[in-house]
Amino acid sequence: MRLTRYRRGVAALALIVVSISAAQAGEWYFDQASSSVELAAKIQPNLVEGWSAVRYAPPVYNDDFFVASTLWDHGSAYRLSAGALTANLASDVNGGPGSGRRTSASIRIEDGDLVVGDPNGSFFTLTFEAIENSVFLEGGDPETFVPDWQRTLVYDNVDMTFMGAPVSLPTNPGYGTVVISHDFVSGGWFRVAMNWTLPSGSSAIRVSMLNCPTPGGTLTGDIDIGWAFADMSSVVPEPSTFVVLGGLGVFALSRRRFAKR
Repeated sequence: MRLTRYRRGVAALALIVVSISAAQAGEWYFDQASSSVELAAKIQPNLVEGWSAVRYAPPVYNDDFFVASTLWDHGSAYRLSAGALTANLASDVNGGPGSGRRTSASIRIEDGDLVVGDPNGSFFTLTFEAIENSVFLEGGDPETFVPDWQRTLVYDNVDMTFMGAPVSLPTNPGYGTVVISHDFVSGGWFRVAMNWTLPSGSSAIRVSMLNCPTPGGTLTGDIDIGWAFADMSSVVPEPSTFVVLGGLGVFALSRRRFAKR
């Protein structure tokens, strides 16, 4: 009798293994996606402004955006201007089966100029001909349900100064966050980073401030130039999941009965 119950337990365990394999190798697919782009200044308490776009799938989308020019002028606090801004958000995730789905976000900002502090005696300036940031997701690994991703960064003729001295950009910034300058100022700090990467996306350049004194007031917050984000989520068909749970229940019951005797 004990041997029979033991065989039942082994059979249930085999069912679990087969079910898990079926769930991993079965008709899993990406069912939802989203992407967004942004050019934004979030300076507390009242200098929060920006341009952004976001889309969600399903349904499928492929949208282009164009902004002729941008100007945020706060005098001796900070000033940000930019020429043409172009962006694209796209995804073919339609909510149905299919592993070869794609989702992307791209943004390009041209002829930008950022001045923090008094324009006649600023402690930070940034000018660029073009900055572009794009993220592309495709397909994925059926065992991890994580899409393959690719990121492209473009920096054309970027010049920066801090306290009147030029700041050099790394020639090969890679994909992780690269802090270009992190300097302490009276009562706080000022930081500039390329490829500022967070779990939810990345910014081509992020300027961060904490209690930075300027003739226009004390600044705390971030300025994100060229934020791009893309994401896809995946599911495994419910029947496979139910079989796994059922197998676990059978195995647990068999082991429990065997242990009582």
